[in-house]
Amino acid sequence: MDGGRILAQAPYKMNPGIKYDQMALELAGVGGELLLKVLENLDFVRKNSVEQDILKETSTYLFHKQSSQIYWETMTADDIFKKHCAFYTKEPVYTFLRVKNKNHMVQFMEMTKPDPSVPPIDPNYLESPPGTVFFKKKVPYIELHCIDGSRIHVTRFKVSGKAERDTFQFSAGYRDKKRGSRFISVGACTKRPTPPFQYPEGYVKPVINEKWAEVPETLTDQK
Repeated sequence: MDGGRILAQAPYKMNPGIKYDQMALELAGVGGELLLKVLENLDFVRKNSVEQDILKETSTYLFHKQSSQIYWETMTADDIFKKHCAFYTKEPVYTFLRVKNKNHMVQFMEMTKPDPSVPPIDPNYLESPPGTVFFKKKVPYIELHCIDGSRIHVTRFKVSGKAERDTFQFSAGYRDKKRGSRFISVGACTKRPTPPFQYPEGYVKPVINEKWAEVPETLTDQK
């Protein structure tokens, strides 16, 4: 798809956390300006064109819809957030939630990674499996933790076949308020109880190193 000699190039700095749609707009601007310069100096750029260096090629594998699937058994918050940014608005990251005897595919439309100084909704969240839903009244996000103890905050959801919902709407309609809810990587058999979370072999519960967990020195001497 990309062959021939290089007529012109322009630098582009990718900002961490930029989403697909915003990067596409920025690249369109850079490419448009460069194209105008090439057309205005076509004879010159043709004369000074260079061969492409195969060692500097940017390549990736072919993406499918399943590429945006979340696997709670292996993925960290960074992994999920990178997918969210890469597939944003095209194929939002998705997971599954079992409500009664039905599996729902749920897309995360908007999410953030919390500042390390922001305490979790439940300080003992690591006692629950990754993907467990933590919700608190008047807090505009659902908090989920990942296999390494990192967290994500999801603010907008889309259940397959339904309209997009914010945190409060989603919680009211899909969260099990008595038994709690947990997102799962693959839809479970609806004729049997949801199987327990399968931790990877050799798994060790992560140590929390975030700022909210740090004990102030002024409290260490108190009795």
